[in-house]
Amino acid sequence: MQEEEFLKNVKVGSLRDVQNILKGNINVNYCDQFSNTALHYAASNRNRELAHLLVEAGGDILKANMEGLTPFHFAAFGGSKEVLNIFLQKKPEALNCQKPMRLSSPLHEAVIGKTVDAVEFLLQKTAHCNLQNQEGYTPLHLAASQKSEAICCKLLESGANVELKNKRGDTCLHLAAESAALSICQRLVEKEASLQAKNKNAETVIFSALRGAGSNTGADYTKLISWLIEENTMLLLNRNKDGLTALDVAREIHLPLNITKLIQQKTQELQKHGLLKKSKVTDRGMVKLFICGHSRVGKTTLTHTLQQEGFLSQLQYFFAPYQPLSTQGVEISQSNLAAGKVVIWDFAGQMEYYFTHSLLLSTESVNALYCIVFSLEQIQCDKAGGQSAALAQVLYWLRFLNASRTNSDSNRAKVFLIGSHYDKLEMDCKDDVVKHFFDILHIRACALSPHLDIDTAVISVNCTSPSDLKPLRQKLEEHVEQLQQDTANTPFPEICSDVMDEVQSIRCKNAVKYMSWKDFSTNLCKNMSGNVSIDTLKTAVDYLHNISELIFFPNVLCSESDTGLVILDVQWLCRDIFGMFGSFPLSKLPFSKMKWTTDEVASALKIEKSMDVTVIIKLLEMLELVFTENEGDYIVPSWLKEEKPQNVWRKEKRFNVYYGTSFQWRSDIGLFSQAFFARLQLRLMKHFTQVKRDGPTAEKFIIWTNGIKCSDIAEALVQLSQDYCSINVAVRGYKTKKSESSNRDTREMCFKLLEEVSCEIQRLLLETGTEREWQKLYLSPKDLEDKMDASDVGLATYTKEEILQSEKSGKNLYNKSSVCEEYACDVLIAGYDTTVLENMRWEASLQWLSAGAIEKLCNLDKDHPLGHYWKALMEKLDECTNQDVEKLDTQAKQTGTSPTVLLLTTYHRTTIQDLYNALKQLHREDCMNAIKTMFNNLP
Repeated sequence: MQEEEFLKNVKVGSLRDVQNILKGNINVNYCDQFSNTALHYAASNRNRELAHLLVEAGGDILKANMEGLTPFHFAAFGGSKEVLNIFLQKKPEALNCQKPMRLSSPLHEAVIGKTVDAVEFLLQKTAHCNLQNQEGYTPLHLAASQKSEAICCKLLESGANVELKNKRGDTCLHLAAESAALSICQRLVEKEASLQAKNKNAETVIFSALRGAGSNTGADYTKLISWLIEENTMLLLNRNKDGLTALDVAREIHLPLNITKLIQQKTQELQKHGLLKKSKVTDRGMVKLFICGHSRVGKTTLTHTLQQEGFLSQLQYFFAPYQPLSTQGVEISQSNLAAGKVVIWDFAGQMEYYFTHSLLLSTESVNALYCIVFSLEQIQCDKAGGQSAALAQVLYWLRFLNASRTNSDSNRAKVFLIGSHYDKLEMDCKDDVVKHFFDILHIRACALSPHLDIDTAVISVNCTSPSDLKPLRQKLEEHVEQLQQDTANTPFPEICSDVMDEVQSIRCKNAVKYMSWKDFSTNLCKNMSGNVSIDTLKTAVDYLHNISELIFFPNVLCSESDTGLVILDVQWLCRDIFGMFGSFPLSKLPFSKMKWTTDEVASALKIEKSMDVTVIIKLLEMLELVFTENEGDYIVPSWLKEEKPQNVWRKEKRFNVYYGTSFQWRSDIGLFSQAFFARLQLRLMKHFTQVKRDGPTAEKFIIWTNGIKCSDIAEALVQLSQDYCSINVAVRGYKTKKSESSNRDTREMCFKLLEEVSCEIQRLLLETGTEREWQKLYLSPKDLEDKMDASDVGLATYTKEEILQSEKSGKNLYNKSSVCEEYACDVLIAGYDTTVLENMRWEASLQWLSAGAIEKLCNLDKDHPLGHYWKALMEKLDECTNQDVEKLDTQAKQTGTSPTVLLLTTYHRTTIQDLYNALKQLHREDCMNAIKTMFNNLP
């Protein structure tokens, strides 16, 4: 057909051929299946000569296609000023042309085409910049949504209206925020765009930013959201039509942790400010002082001396020095400083208490100060290891504190290092020795500075001497004064006072020591006078938690539908429960005992009433300190004494492949505490316990201190490394050999098992807010099989980048510890691990084909009417002889193996793209679809 030939020549830009065709009887405005004319295509291709020729031949500049777009629209999108000028000279009315269907103007199309020159040209020709298309978008809406800042500037200079809304009610500021276009947002606000404008969902611009962050994971929204909050903090309190705040939405759509934390922190600050508007004077201590350190360093004596005041305290020091008993759990008391009262938390120093300490230290309070106490008694010489021991103790506590707290870039913990037993140093120039030790300590601790604000003062004291503590008191008073808004009359919100009255009433009437957040909030909202919202109550509880009146664990899972635990009696938990829980392992426990009965737990915690036993064990379960194996039988990870059993992980014939992952801190300051690992053990026990139909549970784990073995056809060994810097997971299974068919291949189970354990570790790490500080590495299979222990610090590891580079270069991985090479497909579980497929796609080699795809490719085993089966594929992949093909066929028959599998193994270095091309030549669409499906199913 002549018209089709005509369009074809216009598309390819053949001016001479078009001229020749136009000499004949041709319809210059002929439309193709999309209703596009030749002039549409000439305009789209920015072909000035063809456009001029067609216009002169009668081409209709305002002819709309099926989407309502004219050649002038196409010219605007294409961005050629010359073509636009030709059209305007012929049809000036085309400048603001809007046809039915889309109602898009030429300026809309120029913005979509992202050509600044075309936009500027149209604006100079007085194009209307506030026209709206069918969806209500103005050109400025489009420019903001596609982050075209230069175009936004041109439109704003021409008077674009920043308040117009599209059909969803979004302004251009909504769309710029959704796209993470910070600089455009700033320009719009400069032009008086309203931050409080709401769309039809009653959502302001901050909601758009949050939803953009949830759907566009590649962009960084943190700076934008921080800027929005700085511009108008009240945005955080706005609610959409569903009654949700910005914080609610951030949690609902699972935003990155750093964004959710930022929103949470700013929201709490705002809500707290609102609470303080109605307050009254109180003598409560508003600042927490956490005193930590190893045992027998003088923490409790220091606490007692800080509580003493005046002349009488000096007399007591000289005539009857007080020697307090060792702390059990955490002892809470108050002390008066010149700047106000502080609540002192004296943490017991024995390692057995650290399991519960980690729960109490996991706070984001801005009103907490930390004192780490250590003994100076043996620092003068390292011959007997005294100096190294003191350094190790302080650094361990700093790392433990850093690991226990939920890290926040905006809230570094203030830490004071206090050397005790200064009076026991018997030497000349002991001040110089102490200063030198502190210098070493500060150098070693400086790596923790991003998270901990460690004071550099040299504080060396005799803990019993009030005069020795004067420099420390002065330091504390300076920081307490900074933390308290009014040192003389500390405000206490009225609602907090009302909450505490209700708490006291609950404790007296019901003898209740703790409640789930759901029960607590329901009870208080029902009983308190006035209309108290859940948000207001939550803010009040956070406030009371920060000043030690209550303890609130917001992330504790009380039931499947109830998260959050409120401790109504702080002393009861810290001293009576945690004190007994930690002191029991200090007694003479059976070395190999793993399980405890209800009566044994009650005896250990000295619980006398049978009713209390159930309540307390339930609490310990929720806090992930106790695992209920069967009703009446419990496992307590922190009470385990036995090391790794001798034969729990030894070489066996039924295991011939080993794989593993290692979760490591990116720096030496990181620490996986025994408390963290105990929580992991408990979660893995829950995961790997199956309930049988007849009632009793089937154990799928063996547990010991700092280790657990999980079994599910394949086996997993999870251990805390000897240096506490990594958690290593080893799995093992069986890979069938070519010559056998009786044994089951369990590599798929290895992969599932490794994924299940790894997911539990990652979930626990994410809860601590440390996602940027750890990394996942892959363990050497050779080292795992040789050493038979996952706690060895010498296990070789490979990064994901090293594995990908090995695959791209065709070179093997190098194991430095064993001085040998390893295949990448042996490190990852080829056929199931999709890491290489996700990153290299079609360029990955055949050894990374998924097991599912390989199974479908085995259709090539069957004879094909046209000979398009595995033999033909082998010929396509390689210039092989008939002898090569028959040799592989014979091998397949002898071993009972699929010839296709043998073929893929033989040519394992061939790319998937080459395989696909070969299958395409054979017209094997069934196998081609198997490969496409494999890629479509990738994450």
